[in-house]
Amino acid sequence: SPMFQNLPAPIKHDMVVARQMKLDQEIRPERNRRLAAKDVEFTKALGAKDQAAADAVESTRQQLRDIPATVTTVLAVISDPTALKAFSPVWPA
Repeated sequence: SPMFQNLPAPIKHDMVVARQMKLDQEIRPERNRRLAAKDVEFTKALGAKDQAAADAVESTRQQLRDIPATVTTVLAVISDPTALKAFSPVWPA
């Protein structure tokens, strides 16, 4: 019908770009912030010659460094923009 001829096409989301933006603009910066805090904890543990604490913090630091790789497989299967926006990784303590 003529009334609907000039309606814009529905918005098409480029989920490949959206997933990369989620990783680069949200997940990596948060990971980096958490990693910096753990770096301080690690340095303090080393300064106190507390190897057990240093080892525990290093384990968490490695989990944080692995976050981009681990979430990429999860992000790859999210096909809905709302679900992508809501996604948050499970952050190590």
